[in-house]
Amino acid sequence: MQTPIDSLLRQQAQRGKIRFCMPGHKGMLADNDITEAGAMDNLLHPEGALLQAQSLLAEAYGAAQAWFGTCGSTMGNYALILSCAKPDDLILLASDCHISAVHAALLAHYRISLISCDQTAQGLPQPMSYQKAAEALSSHPEAKALVMTSPNYYGFCADIPAIAALCHEKNVALLVDAAHGAHFGFSPLLPIQPVDADGWVVSAHKTLCVSNQGSLIFRGKKSKLDAFRLENNVHRFQSTSPSWPLLAQMDKARAQLHEQGAADYQRLHALLADFQASISTLPVRCIQADPQQKDFSRLVLDVSSLGTSGFVLCEQLAEMGIWVEMADARHLVLICTPQDTPQSFSALENALSAFSANGANAPVPPSIPKRSGEIIAPASVEYDTIRTISVSQSVGCISARAVCCYPPGTAVLCPGERITSEQAAYLEGMHRLGASISGSVPAEDSSLSLYVVDFREHA
Repeated sequence: MQTPIDSLLRQQAQRGKIRFCMPGHKGMLADNDITEAGAMDNLLHPEGALLQAQSLLAEAYGAAQAWFGTCGSTMGNYALILSCAKPDDLILLASDCHISAVHAALLAHYRISLISCDQTAQGLPQPMSYQKAAEALSSHPEAKALVMTSPNYYGFCADIPAIAALCHEKNVALLVDAAHGAHFGFSPLLPIQPVDADGWVVSAHKTLCVSNQGSLIFRGKKSKLDAFRLENNVHRFQSTSPSWPLLAQMDKARAQLHEQGAADYQRLHALLADFQASISTLPVRCIQADPQQKDFSRLVLDVSSLGTSGFVLCEQLAEMGIWVEMADARHLVLICTPQDTPQSFSALENALSAFSANGANAPVPPSIPKRSGEIIAPASVEYDTIRTISVSQSVGCISARAVCCYPPGTAVLCPGERITSEQAAYLEGMHRLGASISGSVPAEDSSLSLYVVDFREHA
């Protein structure tokens, strides 16, 4: 198993016993936590082990170029998005994009048009469809890039090959936030990597055996992104003090996926099949879909029959020692990986068995608001006078902050976006159900208020 970064760390950790260099703990916390000293490589100018590891990473994921990121996929989104256009150019953002994509576009001084995504009859968000992409590109022929999320937090995937072909026909760059798909493509049971995109980013820590903030950034083999500019932006947003243990973990995770991914996910698939069979008599339902349209390892449970919200159930499970990734009004979302055990699934089954059906009191979630598609006002709103206002009185005001339910971190409001009655109602409804509203005004009571640009200045 080729793991050049891990091999370098082991070698240098043995040699460098006396350290007059960073970090300050001098190896006391972790022997392999060292800096770019001695015979180490440089993440911003890789020449040895890091360069070899990047080449192996690109090959494994089917990319032209690849980079390790130690600042999370937020950094990867920033690098990709700031490489696709010039200030005042128009880019298209799927409405389910992570707030980091919105922030990157504002930082670049792009004009932005939001494209609404669909949802299932059960209220589950879906990634941008081919039809929505075609309509958006037709309506905005001047657009330089389309930014979308696939898979989404629920594991649903877009038709990336078809959307990429459409974008390239229009000379538009396609950028994909594939944060939750680091494991894709390494088993026939899983969807493929978005290799047809111009660039994409995955969060290694979300589904692989990697610590938080591990991210991988890719440039596609047919990418229209300028390679020099993208690499510059990767380095621009990269930490100059990267975590070498984190780099080694990502290198090892890539090697493990390449050599053992198929077997590991076959085993996980069997575990999940057994679990789903074992809970078939309980008042919960597993959301199923075509394996190329949904990640099987993303377990989505419809808990609406229990008569309580997913938020409440999430808290109750936590009190029982079981943490789930995310909840919404009617669902629980669980990230399953080869690190999970039969004992873990058995404990989850036992915990769910403690709840009884009471569907008559099932919460009705508010509808996800449709976005107008209007160009968002520039980020200059941050320099205007900011005030707070209750969400019930915010309709017509201009949001001064990105506001979202976190997780999943999908912006319900973007900075500079004029608040609609639908958005206000959605935020109020999700707040009542127990959702955490990121970007709202901190409050000790149960109220919900927003930061807005002073309406007197933008009436």
